[in-house]
Amino acid sequence: MTSDLLKQLTLQIFEGKGEQAFIDTAQHYYDRHLQDDHFVHFCSYLENIAVPLIETDDRDMVEQTLYCYFFANIRSGILFQVWKHAAFRYIAYTAGVDYEIPREIIQENRHQLDEEHWDRVSRYSYGALLERS
Repeated sequence: MTSDLLKQLTLQIFEGKGEQAFIDTAQHYYDRHLQDDHFVHFCSYLENIAVPLIETDDRDMVEQTLYCYFFANIRSGILFQVWKHAAFRYIAYTAGVDYEIPREIIQENRHQLDEEHWDRVSRYSYGALLERS
């Protein structure tokens, strides 16, 4: 979908409903429908399209409420996607910082890693212990 269409749909769905209805809907979608590998795209939609359109006095607070919720309800697949895309801000962590995630999560998803990811992992406390295959 194009961003214009997403904007139009978002406006139609949430027109006049306020920020709490939007937050509840985003949290419900996260809990019940969101596939782990779509998390970063979902948050990009929230950040760039949806939140700017929501009727609220504090857009930053709406975003932070959602990101804190995602962190409090994180799944290992979501954490891997956040790590893989260096999108830690979507779980209320400082942007631009690399965080070491549990070794088990890297091992479970090693088939998704390219050379750049492996270079990144090699700097972690457990980097030398991981098998690439």
